[in-house]
Amino acid sequence: EEEEEEDLEEDEDDGSNSMVWPTGAHMAQFLASPYAKVLLQDKKIALELGSGCGVAGMGLIAALAREEDPRTTKVTLTDLPSAISLLSANLKGNSKTLLIDSGL
Repeated sequence: EEEEEEDLEEDEDDGSNSMVWPTGAHMAQFLASPYAKVLLQDKKIALELGSGCGVAGMGLIAALAREEDPRTTKVTLTDLPSAISLLSANLKGNSKTLLIDSGL
């Protein structure tokens, strides 16, 4: 049991949550494209597991803000405890930009 806890701690501190993964950047670009519009139509709730620094999740927030009233949508980004401070800072630092297209 103690060994499992140490492995979990090592996994949390590997730094992978603090980098922008190419797939996250590609997902954010896709969500900003016209091709995503059909997929996002009438979507109001989303959950992203393992958000890291939040690039893909922020892309989703921005895309939903363009498609729906942001006050009626909910996007939840999650990750390990060691990643939350960076994720929260990135969301806070980009919150106005994420909603700029929504008119709010």
